Amino acid sequence: MEDFNHPDIHWWDNTAGRKQSKRFLESADDKSLLQVIEEPMRRGAMLDLVLTNNEGLVRNAKLKGREMVEFKILKAVR
Repeated sequence: MEDFNHPDIHWWDNTAGRKQSKRFLESADDKSLLQVIEEPMRRGAMLDLVLTNNEGLVRNAKLKGREMVEFKILKAVR
């Protein structure tokens, strides 16, 4: 999880306006990473991301206030 400066990325259709943002999307896709935050945080931009390579690993990702993202990391019980 990190605060990214790619406000031009549209995660719902996997597009971006700037070259740097397009490269970021391509890199995430190459590594099979999924972005699990579904709502924009600041001025309509999705700047806070939670990326995972396992869709079932992260649950209940949500924004808490203006500066915090909360989520659960699930762990398999052996």
